[in-house]
Amino acid sequence: MSQKKVPKAVFVEKKKLGILRYDLKNRRIYLVGEIIRGMSRIVERAINLMQKKDPRAPITLCLSSDGGSYPESLEIYQIIRNSRTRVDIIVSDKAFSGASLILQAGKKRIAFHGAKIGFHKALGWPVLSEGPFNYDAYMDMAKEHLEIDTLQRFIYTRRGRPVEKILGFFNLGAQFTVAEAKELKLIDEIMK
Repeated sequence: MSQKKVPKAVFVEKKKLGILRYDLKNRRIYLVGEIIRGMSRIVERAINLMQKKDPRAPITLCLSSDGGSYPESLEIYQIIRNSRTRVDIIVSDKAFSGASLILQAGKKRIAFHGAKIGFHKALGWPVLSEGPFNYDAYMDMAKEHLEIDTLQRFIYTRRGRPVEKILGFFNLGAQFTVAEAKELKLIDEIMK
């Protein structure tokens, strides 16, 4: 009796936080839900395995996420941008916050009709708590947020995008329809 080979797939689950799966045969990576710590390593592993199999065939990352960890999102962005293999990204229904940042790394960025795309400036400023105010900790956090915002603004204004519009929306925490996202060059194509 011969055993059938099952395509390798990896799931990362943390209660209801996020799921990451990859399919080596069809050269697809699925990122659904919250972007959590550790996902970048799995994306990198999946891309490396697919590159070994065929360095010329494109890879597709399917995305549906409200975002999550900014450092993890940025790491995934960098892995995709630095990949020797073309990585196209398809948004099924939403790409907000860090997921929108990841979307910008795709060679070809596609969104299904009805999907939403959104981004915002860094969140999570320290809250003044009871007890003595720690000025140094507060200033370190402020500096970190300024660096994050500067880097995000650079990423979102690449590819000949209208800088003034993008920066205005960035401060508001905007969400866009796919038609608006295409006009702003956040995506390349709308899939029906």
